Amino acid sequence: MLGAVALVALIGLLLLPGMRVATPVPLGSELVTEVGKGEYALYTSPGFRWGEVECEGTLPDGSELRVRPDMTQQGLLLPRRWSSSGSFEQTTAGTIHVVCTVDGAVADGAVGEFTVGPYVGFLHIVGYVVLGAAGVVLVLVGAFRARS
Repeated sequence: MLGAVALVALIGLLLLPGMRVATPVPLGSELVTEVGKGEYALYTSPGFRWGEVECEGTLPDGSELRVRPDMTQQGLLLPRRWSSSGSFEQTTAGTIHVVCTVDGAVADGAVGEFTVGPYVGFLHIVGYVVLGAAGVVLVLVGAFRARS
């Protein structure tokens, strides 16, 4: 039972960041969205090389958005694939305005999009793997004990 709960929690954790991204807009367009306090990331359509996308904008307090190139930031895979393009910390809740642009084309000639969502780092992924492994072990132990 505990293993099944862990597996359901893992699925929820994997889907949650991807479900909390702002409505995507085409590269070069302005994205206006509400954010709370915390760590956020900028995500783009897959196919860009690291550092190829440049983003600028304003935060709720009127200050300039400062994007950190974060090599431990992970892209999102579910429910749609996004590549990471940098992160920023938000200290106050409010509306942000962001424009991301790129030199060059997206792989396969697709139109590129970008969005803002929760930050997912390397340690988050390690936690997902540990939780998933624990869930699988607990399900197997529970199934074995039920047969005995």
